[in-house]
Amino acid sequence: MRLCARAIHLTFAFAAAAFPFWPASAAAPTLVLQVKPALDLGPVPPLYRPSVMLSWAESPALERLLALPGPFGALRFNFELLTQRVDREQAFFDELLREAALLPKLVERDARLLVTMVRMPAWLSSSSSTRREPSYGYTHREAVPPKSQEAYQRFAERVARTLAPLAPGRLWYEGWNEPEADGFWKSGRQELFDTWDSLARGVRAGDPKARIGSPCFAGWSTTTPAPRPNAPALLLEDFIRFSAARPDRQASPDFICWHNFGKFPEEEWWGAASIREWLAAASLPRDLPQVVSEWNLWTTFPSEFDPLRDGAQGAAYVASTLHAMDRAGVRYQTIATLQDFRASGSTDPFHGDFGLMTRSPLIEKASFKVLAMQARLLSQRIGVEFSDTAVADANAVNAIATRDVHGRMVLMVSRYSGDSRGAFIRSLGRAGYPAGRGLSISGKRLEQFIEGGRELGTGEVDTKQTEALTNARRVARSSPAAEAKLPLRLQLPADLGTRWKYSIYVIDSENHNPQAAFRAARTSGRSQAEAIAAAQAVGFAPTLSGTGPIPELTLERYAVVLYVLEPASAR
Repeated sequence: MRLCARAIHLTFAFAAAAFPFWPASAAAPTLVLQVKPALDLGPVPPLYRPSVMLSWAESPALERLLALPGPFGALRFNFELLTQRVDREQAFFDELLREAALLPKLVERDARLLVTMVRMPAWLSSSSSTRREPSYGYTHREAVPPKSQEAYQRFAERVARTLAPLAPGRLWYEGWNEPEADGFWKSGRQELFDTWDSLARGVRAGDPKARIGSPCFAGWSTTTPAPRPNAPALLLEDFIRFSAARPDRQASPDFICWHNFGKFPEEEWWGAASIREWLAAASLPRDLPQVVSEWNLWTTFPSEFDPLRDGAQGAAYVASTLHAMDRAGVRYQTIATLQDFRASGSTDPFHGDFGLMTRSPLIEKASFKVLAMQARLLSQRIGVEFSDTAVADANAVNAIATRDVHGRMVLMVSRYSGDSRGAFIRSLGRAGYPAGRGLSISGKRLEQFIEGGRELGTGEVDTKQTEALTNARRVARSSPAAEAKLPLRLQLPADLGTRWKYSIYVIDSENHNPQAAFRAARTSGRSQAEAIAAAQAVGFAPTLSGTGPIPELTLERYAVVLYVLEPASAR
């Protein structure tokens, strides 16, 4: 039978235990990144532009974001605090314009603005209870449907009409936040869908230029709240069928929104292909934009705190996951989140919250430096090719190259090695089987093959599939050990010459890594205040610069590199 996306997910979760015990590769050969400036791939996708969730960020953090050069991709914000602190409609709208004063500045930077419509206002809610169960999330009053769908529709219309002049044509409204979670929605599917329908109609009436998206689901394959009678078990698939079945199609979404937190960069992105299939089956455009408005590294689930986010591994995860999303066909993303939700309350400000900056004291993390790299990408994307795709896939090396009309080029290269599951996925995709689609093998048999306990039988799959599967397993097995270093060399067309003015920025265990600077200071006996100052002093300056041939680098296991190149003769 055909391998479905869910089967391949179970496969990688199962096979992860097997891969690390296979022999690591020998010392990696030099990986050559061949740059092809003549291959114009069009404008840089907004996915690669600095994009982030702004919710609850303080003004100094927002100022750091706005200080980055160039255009933004998407920025996500909400008015949750306003909804929480007022209990009258007029008071809400009296303060709304003040809360939204930042929007015109973001429009100037070409941003798409994701407005998260969440928390039921007090005057509209069907409950008056302020009980919070579980301990996180919304109060009961904020997590239930409105007492009147008509009144909620009028409210959404007024919100959209109020914001429209501030960001004409730039506002993308999300229908709710993670309704699968008991802390965010305390009713059934039908009530959720009806509430979304009211919001969609209200937004469209208030701002015809706005886009209205689905609720932002916690994942593409969740099954709660409980399924409706005779409806698909998966919540997102059920929502797509519901919205497509509306007679006037006024409730059909303009985009699909979901979240994805992963242990490795390739995790769960195969869901984007399933979403396209569900859209087509419901007679909706299969290429409807997909927006992932919350994502980040999360190896410690269910604990919220993951210290790996705060250093080189977190930065490499951010850069590498952009490519996984791009391959999956995700249009926009906003990483969660610009600033930590909480101060650490301890002597170490790097306690593994979701932000790209810490809170009190404010320190940029290594992952924020990735946004600084994205901000320097030029306008047009050009081609790149690796000399050995198996080495690139095994090491999770990805690259995006850009240029402008003056001959300047900027490239961002990332490495996130030790991820055998991702290596298998990337190799299959390169062979023409993205997310495992097109393979005529069951998930169970694939598990056995990946483990090495059973080889493919003669005629079990066709020759092309056998070759792709065998090669993907070989690539996964060669995923290098954690301590391995990878030499990297750029190769530019000979007719461009060999003399360049170059500036090279590196994020790794030592460079552009405020967490490492803080901990090194503390280890050397410096005071807490001195260690914080050392972390705050980590700016964004070239690690290497000069004129002449571009130097070869050695990438650590987790690393991100930005090359800024211009012809040596350019002024």
